[in-house]
Amino acid sequence: AITAEGKFTWKGWDWKEMSGTGKLRELQISKTGYNLRLRGPVGISAVEGIMESASGLLEGEDSSLAFRFRGQVDGKEINNFLKGDLSVKVLEFLTPLIEEARGRMHLDLSLTGEVGNAVFRGGLGMSEGSLRLHGLEEPVDSLEARLEVAGSRVTIRSLNGQLGGGSITARGGLDLYLNKPPRFAIDLTGTGNRIKFPFVTFAEVSDASLNFSGDAPPYLFSGTARFKKVMMRNNFDLQGQKSLRNAKYLPEKVAGAKSFYE
Repeated sequence: AITAEGKFTWKGWDWKEMSGTGKLRELQISKTGYNLRLRGPVGISAVEGIMESASGLLEGEDSSLAFRFRGQVDGKEINNFLKGDLSVKVLEFLTPLIEEARGRMHLDLSLTGEVGNAVFRGGLGMSEGSLRLHGLEEPVDSLEARLEVAGSRVTIRSLNGQLGGGSITARGGLDLYLNKPPRFAIDLTGTGNRIKFPFVTFAEVSDASLNFSGDAPPYLFSGTARFKKVMMRNNFDLQGQKSLRNAKYLPEKVAGAKSFYE
């Protein structure tokens, strides 16, 4: 929810030269019990097409995030920053694959350039993270991560966690943009994981090498895994099945729902 007020003027149809003042009175992002909201009103001014805000603060569970933005109204000469702590629960907003998230992140990010050629700088760290993923009974726990941001590139310097009593690690990264979805190229490895997923009652993974990649949704999740043990207990009935259908346990994006970027 966003509530704002202001008075801005410009000559004729040339809104790119607008001037005026206003206030951002309310900004709230909510999902499954998590609320991130603006602490108080934030002043906004525009002078000959350059809009600028005073510093603001977003607060919520495990979250206190300072921000300020500046830039031309046509998307050029951007100069923004975000700095502070943020709950890992914000990841639930990005994809239905993440059903539940816990933990804390620390951000120190700046954004300059323009919409079509944005330049990011800074870093992100995660501690005591936990993710429950759609289709897996076991959560990914004890997540510790350090990411470096330079230009459009986000590089994973370290990312480690636990899944089903075994370890998982990630390397690679992604490219961020303001005018299109991110590009992913992330390699995941798992060792000694004991997991359950649809149609499989129990599986013990010896080692796994997986990849999450793509330029836009739907992204591709692929790879290979070696199993020490697999137990399956399920009744299959294919009578009357005339065509393939999306499995119910797949993420909503795969099953047909639109993603955060569409």
